Amino acid sequence: MMKKVVIPVLLLIGVSLVLLWYYYGSPDGSDVVKEKSKIYALAFDRAMEQDIGLNSDIKYICIDTKTFKDFKEEDKKQLFDYIEDKYKVTMLDFSFNELKTEGYIKDGCFQEGIIFGVGKYEAYTPRKVAFECIKWRSTDGANGFRFEAKYQFKKWRLKKCNLIWVS
Repeated sequence: MMKKVVIPVLLLIGVSLVLLWYYYGSPDGSDVVKEKSKIYALAFDRAMEQDIGLNSDIKYICIDTKTFKDFKEEDKKQLFDYIEDKYKVTMLDFSFNELKTEGYIKDGCFQEGIIFGVGKYEAYTPRKVAFECIKWRSTDGANGFRFEAKYQFKKWRLKKCNLIWVS
């Protein structure tokens, strides 16, 4: 009688562990760490869908990756290659002040591009990332967003992207 009970219980535990691994990924989070560029790509794509007038006639997209948490050169390459390919632009990695110094911003306007920046992080764990970000073209053309992604079913999924301010 004991064998008849133990085998189904062990089978149930095994199936549960497989399902948990599939839902959450590897126990140490190593598979999550490899996909950081996807988090920012999700946020960027959603920001680009908002206020599409800011996107018109752009040649450049500037993302200051120095503001990204734990973001390596490999992550930057993946993100920049993705954006360049999808939006047919040249990527820049400057701060706002560096863009001004280089002559891209004149009279409070980035005539040929937009800036995407990450501000305050609200969460940064192997399973959840939440932050505020900005899409900026000029002092009169910018949007702020609150973004949240969760790692589920072995991939990053957008959970929230709320427009929080417009200028």
